[in-house]
Amino acid sequence: MQKREETALSLSATIPSSQLIDKPAANPIAEFPKQQLTYLFAIIAGLFIPGIFIFLKDKFSLKIRNQSSLLNIKGVKILGELCHNNEGQSPVVISNGSNTNISELFRYIRSNIGFLNQGTQHKTMLVTSSMKGEGKTFFSINLGLTLAMLNKRVLIMEFDLRKPDLLKNINMEQTKGITDFLMGDTNSPAECIQAYNESDNLFVMGSGSKAINPAELLSDKRLDLLFNWCKTEFDYIVLDTSPVGAVADAFSLAKYAELSIYIVRYNYTNTEQLSILRDIYDNDKLNNLMVVFNDAKKENREAYAYGGYGYASAYGS
Repeated sequence: MQKREETALSLSATIPSSQLIDKPAANPIAEFPKQQLTYLFAIIAGLFIPGIFIFLKDKFSLKIRNQSSLLNIKGVKILGELCHNNEGQSPVVISNGSNTNISELFRYIRSNIGFLNQGTQHKTMLVTSSMKGEGKTFFSINLGLTLAMLNKRVLIMEFDLRKPDLLKNINMEQTKGITDFLMGDTNSPAECIQAYNESDNLFVMGSGSKAINPAELLSDKRLDLLFNWCKTEFDYIVLDTSPVGAVADAFSLAKYAELSIYIVRYNYTNTEQLSILRDIYDNDKLNNLMVVFNDAKKENREAYAYGGYGYASAYGS
């Protein structure tokens, strides 16, 4: 008992090194960082960072995204736009009674051809582009069908002699054609023409046999005979030509066309290729040049949308 009391006395006499004066109080709201300020910065970042990214993407994009890309080519006319082709993989989107968006836009372009050039007869129309895949063949086919609906005799001529694909796109076989007449294998242009079964007024003249020297053929005097005959037999002639960014064949046909239509495809045509269009317009290399925008989607739409059927393969000889 004595030992127990001595131990208790020794413990009670020990002074602790620390003593609790007041219980600690914690504030649930942090002094830093401020919660409201953090939310504010998050909202600002969520709004502005994507906007800046989209702006820079459009600013430094190498593809044509809207019509404003043509602002630096003063005076060039825009014939129209076509929306993205939602009618499947067929390049033919025009038919009797069709009232789809893209068919109506082709009718709108048909009206613009006369409205923008009042008093000028456009019997022969040349269709070209910067490169393969922008939809010039698709446009030529459906423009021809749209004009044929006016009960006019329309001829589409496949002047892409290096890599023709017009007849293949409308499921027609290649027979005698342009090259056969120009090489003298036939003296009758009528033998080179096929009727398109889906339209009573549309006819097609294919490229014909494989051309070894297409540039020289397009400078042959027989080309005058061919066009003189065609212009007497048809109300409208549509020339589906090679892309001018690849070869200069279309310029050999410029003198035969009263109207030139240049296809630009959204998100496909490079902005650098607009220098080709500027050179053509400034130096008047094609008669009465107009631009049609192809394959417009919602992100490209400004007034109307223009869509087309394009081919992504590279252009070859």
